[in-house]
Amino acid sequence: MLSIRLDPETENDLNRSAEALGLTKSEFIRQLIQEKLEADAASATPWQLGHELFGRKGSGQNDRSRTRKKILKEKLRAKTSRH
Repeated sequence: MLSIRLDPETENDLNRSAEALGLTKSEFIRQLIQEKLEADAASATPWQLGHELFGRKGSGQNDRSRTRKKILKEKLRAKTSRH
């Protein structure tokens, strides 16, 4: 069992909506919760959207995460020395 507190305006809106659909407040809320849970389960995460692309293009540098600062410094030096 679950209890929730609603402000009077929200409770009035709930009563009107449930009544308009011919449902009890409990039935109405159960349906809304179920719809929300299904929608959340169906929505894809960023990883799920791009997982097929991850690792497709390699740099050929297996230590890139460890040498990132050195690489960045070299690129910045090269850029500033051209100007």
